[in-house]
Amino acid sequence: MTILILAEAYPSINSKAMSYVHSRSLYYKSLGHDVTVINFKAHQKYTYEGILVIPEADFSNKQNYEIVCAHAPNLKNHIRFLIRHSRLFKKIVFFFHGHEVLRKKNYYNDRFKFTPNPNNKTFNLKGLINSLIGDLYDLLKLKFLRLYFKKLINGGQGYFVSVSDWMYSELKNNLRVNDSFFGNKHRIIHNCANSVFQEFTYKKPERPEADFITIRPFDSPKYCLDIVFRLAQIYPEYKFHVYGSGNFFELNKPPQNLKFFIKDFSQKEMPELLNNYRFALMPTRLDSQGVMVCEMATYGMPVITSNISIAKEMLSDFNRVYFLDNERPRLDANLLSQTENQEAKSNQKFSLKYTIGAELDFFMELVHEKP
Repeated sequence: MTILILAEAYPSINSKAMSYVHSRSLYYKSLGHDVTVINFKAHQKYTYEGILVIPEADFSNKQNYEIVCAHAPNLKNHIRFLIRHSRLFKKIVFFFHGHEVLRKKNYYNDRFKFTPNPNNKTFNLKGLINSLIGDLYDLLKLKFLRLYFKKLINGGQGYFVSVSDWMYSELKNNLRVNDSFFGNKHRIIHNCANSVFQEFTYKKPERPEADFITIRPFDSPKYCLDIVFRLAQIYPEYKFHVYGSGNFFELNKPPQNLKFFIKDFSQKEMPELLNNYRFALMPTRLDSQGVMVCEMATYGMPVITSNISIAKEMLSDFNRVYFLDNERPRLDANLLSQTENQEAKSNQKFSLKYTIGAELDFFMELVHEKP
């Protein structure tokens, strides 16, 4: 098949953005499919690990694409582009990964509870106005998407993939539709774990650099760095290493048993890094899947994540996962020992066959679908 992928951002030598889309591109190409990616943030074309990535300006209407994949579609780029070129595309598959189809005010907290607010002594009128504008935009966006998707479904162009049951449920809630809206044009297919987490297996270190490793953006409440920080305070007998970027530690001095590193990693670099630690500590307040945590569990590493519905949906059938209460975060030494000492059972839930393989089967159905 000839496949065009639309992404707001895409990995390059200097960026690790949306690597879960790149995993798909590599697998599609490995099976002989012709793959081109439009990176809406790119200013010139480039090749990354054999995948051709172009800016929108280089798109040619002379190429016949059998499948168009729009990942985390937004109005500004994806939808605008698709409306402009709709006559060229027969089958458009929208992949829903998270906030692009959510009314964000109902899901995302603005601040950590204990992060100092420089504006806490004054009424923040600008912040209030921005919040109201953002919420109004979300309401209009969702109304427009509902009408646009309905038009594509009726015209035989629109097809849809959610990365989890949770994502599909919230998609319907936010669009205010039910199953009949999508009919047989929707699939639930998880994001794939990158091949490095399937080809290699976690090796417990004889001399770990620390007990816990956390790889997270520092400043997003969604990723619970405040919980990691709190656990380090409660348990000085353990060592914590945190990798990522942001300003959190400029406002919160870490305890002596927590070290942070301003660093980003490609997926290929992560297995070697993970082998230096006993546990991956990856709490979360919100996820549509949580690809990195799924990759760590697939790799066989003991993982600690949050006791929320999406984490249970994704990881309850992995035997080396410890679920943490976000409201009362505690580390039970006995449960940690049980989690660490169990032999990791192979789990193919996020393998190529059951994820990207299922996507390609879906695409094939569409290509051969009778008008």
